[in-house]
Amino acid sequence: MDIDHFKQLNDAFGHVAGDGALRRVADVVRREVREGDLVFRYGGEELLVLFPEQSLADARRAVERVRTAVGVAQIPRTASGDVLTVSAGVAELDPTIDPTIEAWIARADAALYRAKHGGRDRVET
Repeated sequence: MDIDHFKQLNDAFGHVAGDGALRRVADVVRREVREGDLVFRYGGEELLVLFPEQSLADARRAVERVRTAVGVAQIPRTASGDVLTVSAGVAELDPTIDPTIEAWIARADAALYRAKHGGRDRVET
Protein backbone atom coordinates (compact mmCIF):
# COMPACT_ATOMS: atom_id res chain seq x y z
CA MET A 1 0.00 0.00 0.00
CA ASP A 2 1.38 3.40 -0.98
CA ILE A 3 0.23 6.89 -0.01
CA ASP A 4 -0.62 8.70 -3.24
CA HIS A 5 1.25 11.93 -4.06
CA PHE A 6 2.98 11.92 -0.67
CA LYS A 7 5.67 14.29 -1.94
CA GLN A 8 3.01 16.99 -2.37
CA LEU A 9 2.21 16.75 1.34
CA ASN A 10 5.89 17.12 2.28
CA ASP A 11 6.26 20.03 -0.15
CA ALA A 12 3.14 21.81 1.15
CA PHE A 13 3.51 21.24 4.90
CA GLY A 14 7.05 19.95 5.55
CA HIS A 15 8.53 16.62 6.57
CA VAL A 16 7.34 16.78 10.18
CA ALA A 17 3.76 17.09 8.93
CA GLY A 18 4.47 14.26 6.47
CA ASP A 19 5.62 12.01 9.31
CA GLY A 20 2.46 12.90 11.25
CA ALA A 21 0.29 12.10 8.25
CA LEU A 22 2.06 8.78 7.80
CA ARG A 23 1.33 7.94 11.44
CA ARG A 24 -2.33 8.88 10.94
CA VAL A 25 -2.59 6.63 7.89
CA ALA A 26 -0.94 3.78 9.82
CA ASP A 27 -3.44 4.32 12.66
CA VAL A 28 -6.33 4.06 10.19
CA VAL A 29 -4.85 0.87 8.73
CA ARG A 30 -4.37 -0.73 12.16
CA ARG A 31 -7.92 0.21 13.16
CA GLU A 32 -9.41 -1.34 10.01
CA VAL A 33 -7.61 -4.71 10.00
CA ARG A 34 -8.19 -7.72 12.21
CA GLU A 35 -6.32 -8.25 15.46
CA GLY A 36 -4.08 -10.97 13.98
CA ASP A 37 -3.20 -9.03 10.81
CA LEU A 38 0.27 -7.50 10.66
CA VAL A 39 1.05 -3.93 9.56
CA PHE A 40 4.60 -2.83 8.68
CA ARG A 41 6.17 0.31 7.27
CA TYR A 42 7.85 -0.86 4.09
CA GLY A 43 9.91 1.96 2.70
CA GLY A 44 9.19 5.70 2.67
CA GLU A 45 5.42 6.01 2.43
CA GLU A 46 4.60 2.37 1.77
CA LEU A 47 2.90 -0.01 4.17
CA LEU A 48 2.91 -3.79 3.99
CA VAL A 49 -0.09 -5.59 5.49
CA LEU A 50 -0.18 -9.35 5.97
CA PHE A 51 -3.57 -11.04 6.25
CA PRO A 52 -2.90 -14.55 7.60
CA GLU A 53 -5.39 -17.21 6.59
CA GLN A 54 -7.47 -14.94 4.36
CA SER A 55 -8.32 -15.65 0.76
CA LEU A 56 -7.28 -13.23 -1.95
CA ALA A 57 -10.88 -12.01 -2.21
CA ASP A 58 -11.13 -11.44 1.56
CA ALA A 59 -7.78 -9.62 1.64
CA ARG A 60 -8.87 -7.41 -1.25
CA ARG A 61 -12.09 -6.53 0.60
CA ALA A 62 -10.07 -5.69 3.72
CA VAL A 63 -7.74 -3.43 1.71
CA GLU A 64 -10.72 -1.73 0.04
CA ARG A 65 -12.09 -1.05 3.53
CA VAL A 66 -8.72 0.47 4.52
CA ARG A 67 -8.57 2.54 1.32
CA THR A 68 -12.04 3.95 1.96
CA ALA A 69 -11.27 4.68 5.62
CA VAL A 70 -8.12 6.63 4.69
CA GLY A 71 -10.22 8.85 2.41
CA VAL A 72 -12.86 9.33 5.11
CA ALA A 73 -10.13 10.39 7.57
CA GLN A 74 -9.66 13.57 5.47
CA ILE A 75 -5.90 13.84 6.09
CA PRO A 76 -4.75 17.00 4.26
CA ARG A 77 -2.33 16.50 1.35
CA THR A 78 -2.16 20.02 -0.08
CA ALA A 79 -2.85 23.54 1.15
CA SER A 80 -5.76 23.72 -1.32
CA GLY A 81 -7.65 21.00 0.55
CA ASP A 82 -6.82 17.80 -1.33
CA VAL A 83 -6.75 14.80 1.02
CA LEU A 84 -4.56 11.73 1.19
CA THR A 85 -5.54 8.57 -0.63
CA VAL A 86 -3.83 5.22 -0.92
CA SER A 87 -3.24 2.78 -3.73
CA ALA A 88 -2.66 -0.89 -3.05
CA GLY A 89 -1.65 -4.14 -4.65
CA VAL A 90 -2.81 -7.45 -3.21
CA ALA A 91 -1.26 -10.85 -3.90
CA GLU A 92 -1.95 -14.22 -2.31
CA LEU A 93 1.08 -16.27 -1.34
CA ASP A 94 1.25 -19.20 -3.74
CA PRO A 95 4.25 -21.52 -3.26
CA THR A 96 3.74 -22.93 -6.77
CA ILE A 97 4.56 -19.55 -8.36
CA ASP A 98 6.40 -17.75 -5.55
CA PRO A 99 9.76 -19.46 -4.98
CA THR A 100 10.65 -16.76 -2.42
CA ILE A 101 8.94 -14.18 -0.23
CA GLU A 102 10.57 -11.54 -2.44
CA ALA A 103 8.78 -12.99 -5.49
CA TRP A 104 5.45 -12.79 -3.67
CA ILE A 105 6.09 -9.18 -2.64
CA ALA A 106 7.12 -8.39 -6.23
CA ARG A 107 3.72 -9.63 -7.44
CA ALA A 108 1.96 -7.41 -4.89
CA ASP A 109 4.19 -4.51 -5.94
CA ALA A 110 3.30 -5.07 -9.61
CA ALA A 111 -0.38 -4.90 -8.66
CA LEU A 112 0.34 -1.69 -6.71
CA TYR A 113 1.91 -0.12 -9.81
CA ARG A 114 -1.17 -1.12 -11.85
CA ALA A 115 -3.28 0.71 -9.24
CA LYS A 116 -1.04 3.78 -9.51
CA HIS A 117 -1.08 3.78 -13.32
CA GLY A 118 -4.84 3.12 -13.31
CA GLY A 119 -5.59 6.41 -11.58
CA ARG A 120 -4.56 5.95 -7.93
CA ASP A 121 -6.90 5.61 -4.92
CA ARG A 122 -7.65 2.03 -5.93
CA VAL A 123 -6.81 -1.60 -5.21
CA GLU A 124 -5.52 -4.11 -7.75
CA THR A 125 -4.82 -7.84 -7.42
